[in-house]
Amino acid sequence: MALRLERMVSTMHGAKDLYLRWNVSLATVRRKMKSGQIRTVKFGARRLVPIDEVLRIDREGIGK
Repeated sequence: MALRLERMVSTMHGAKDLYLRWNVSLATVRRKMKSGQIRTVKFGARRLVPIDEVLRIDREGIGK
């Protein structure tokens, strides 16, 4: 069970990881997560972004 949980978390990213990856402000990432422009999954009290969404934004850009 712990291994499954570890794999799931490793394929998800938090806002703090992503603002550094995309070179935008933390507020921008949080605002886009809240508005639905970045798809998130709720994991406990945290909102995480699945890896496929991260890769989509890597391809298309954060502003699109």
